[in-house]
Amino acid sequence: MNIYTIAFIGKDTELYDIITQNLKSYEFSYFTFENLEKFIEFTAKNIANLIILSTDSENISKTEEFKKILIHDDRNIPVFVFSKPALYYSHDKDFEKNLVENIKKALQQNVLPRKQSEFGVIKLGKGAKLTTEKRDTPRLKTSVPFALYTDVSRSQKFLASLRDISAGGFSVNSKEALPEQDEFWCAFSIEDGENYILKAVKLRTVRAKDHWHTALRFSKISHADYSRINTYAKIIYFLKKTRIFEEFSDDDLRFVVKAGKKIFVSGGSMVFSENVEGRNFYIVLSGKIKISQRTGVAGANSEKYLATMHRGEFFGEMALLKEMKRSAGAQALTDSVLFKIDKSHLEQILVEHKDIAIKLYRAFISAFIERLLISNQALIDSPFSIPLENTKF
Repeated sequence: MNIYTIAFIGKDTELYDIITQNLKSYEFSYFTFENLEKFIEFTAKNIANLIILSTDSENISKTEEFKKILIHDDRNIPVFVFSKPALYYSHDKDFEKNLVENIKKALQQNVLPRKQSEFGVIKLGKGAKLTTEKRDTPRLKTSVPFALYTDVSRSQKFLASLRDISAGGFSVNSKEALPEQDEFWCAFSIEDGENYILKAVKLRTVRAKDHWHTALRFSKISHADYSRINTYAKIIYFLKKTRIFEEFSDDDLRFVVKAGKKIFVSGGSMVFSENVEGRNFYIVLSGKIKISQRTGVAGANSEKYLATMHRGEFFGEMALLKEMKRSAGAQALTDSVLFKIDKSHLEQILVEHKDIAIKLYRAFISAFIERLLISNQALIDSPFSIPLENTKF
């Protein structure tokens, strides 16, 4: 059967992961491009059977240059446009079924080519070894509960300390080299109440001074487990790149993530209104959030625009610093995904972990000073409204 080529255009890597994971049991070849220019370079030598556009690249479909690419050998290349953020589709229980059916119709096929091996399983012959590794999932460098076993009954535990872990696999340090065998069993937990026992195969082992460093890949993992682990790791990876959490380690962020959750806010909806009690603060994972105040002018309400918060920026932090009502409202300008951190949950963590509290409040103070300086500069740059002759020095 044919192997079809899917071209993904856009920067929504989480959506790309959701799509590829839902199609993991099918024999597709994937190519991803951040913009139309790079995709055009690809089409000069290749042809895509299907094109997928994420919400940040949706406007590409309206350009004449893109429309010309769609015509190949008197056949239109089908285009799927995903106009919602990844979180929206991850909550759709019928997403995989509908996606497969729509692809069948688009490609005019009754069935899609499936991979020869079982879904989620890497089949190895006796004594076979994997020497290469594709790191397509973010890795957590963290001290999660972890144990490595050399037998399926988990009666023989191997003494090893975890270096990092991801949805794809993990690596360990040990005083002795791992036994020469095909399979191992890994038991770990990265979230409260989420315990995993997964089979793994050894990729490579390197001697480093007085210890051994070994990388392993999960040989069998369900789509649900893969998605849970990968989503959790991606949140920590994303938060770590934001300014507010740049000093935080992966272990620090595990505690922060306990106090929050991802939420989807549709375009035009209010995140919170002005003059209500603040109980959460927010980090923008995707989308745009407008911050504004209501002001009374001649007896009528009007809106004073304050700022637009983009990906990686945070707002509403005053709710964590002081008991007070919101001084401004926050509204989603586009469909947005936010990470909402609850005040009561975070306060409990900060009491137990003083070092995390110091880092967080230092980041809040730094952001507050920066916003104050910007505000003062705006006043300095604004034209004088008082006549010079009335100004006293």
